[in-house]
Amino acid sequence: GDVYKRQVLWSTAIAAHHDLHIDQDGRIYTPVMMPRHAFSAYLGDYRDDGYAILDPDGNIIQQRSFTDILVENDLAHLILGVGPLESDPLHINAVKPAPTTTPYWQQGDLLVSSRHRSLVFLYRPSTGRITWYRVGPWINQHDPDFLGQHRISVFSNNVVSSPHNRTDTDAALLDNGNQVLVYDFRTNLVSAPYREIMQRIGLSTITGGSHTILSDGSLFVYFNNRGLGALHNRASDSIHWFGARVSDDRVRLGAVPIALDDFPHWDRTGAD
Repeated sequence: GDVYKRQVLWSTAIAAHHDLHIDQDGRIYTPVMMPRHAFSAYLGDYRDDGYAILDPDGNIIQQRSFTDILVENDLAHLILGVGPLESDPLHINAVKPAPTTTPYWQQGDLLVSSRHRSLVFLYRPSTGRITWYRVGPWINQHDPDFLGQHRISVFSNNVVSSPHNRTDTDAALLDNGNQVLVYDFRTNLVSAPYREIMQRIGLSTITGGSHTILSDGSLFVYFNNRGLGALHNRASDSIHWFGARVSDDRVRLGAVPIALDDFPHWDRTGAD
């Protein structure tokens, strides 16, 4: 009786990758691999990432190259002028639409993460302009989020990366590993308000990672390479673990017991 019938409602021939996000009107936003770019003249296997916006029926509303966007915004040096050109210079891993208009962004602006440039920027599709960008202090990051009316948060992997170990899940980590950083547009300052919490959790991921800051300040983080998630409950100052488990040939997401000995750096005080 636990069987669900699945039906393909529509399909669209685009090379979508990483995560997709849906706005309040049902439009879908996703990074995509673009056709061969002119920069391939400089490097034969040059990969160009872009974005696509689809309507709820899967029709493409807009699709653009981020290489072209950077060039048009006088930022080509972020591709060509910060070391040797590599085959995957941008590696876009998130394209998220702004849900509302604030003094710092407009509804529908795109918050974009370029992992291999440690670059996060705001792009306005209606004008073709990049309205804000910043390289670091996040390093090889994932999953930027809009946070309230004047802040964004970023999952910083803090990975020591090179063209030879971009997908190496054993790559070296800086400092204490993954961090969740918060940038405030009002002050132009970056903070690490969850540094102690991340140290208590004691895990890191190299080639993925996501996070959600809840309305009460609680933090959920997911470590892709580990297949584990952790929720820090701010009210009780406790950490709850989540992970994937296989049962009867089905993968289920739910709470699972974790052997504390597997995490020697985790502060077990207050753990449930």
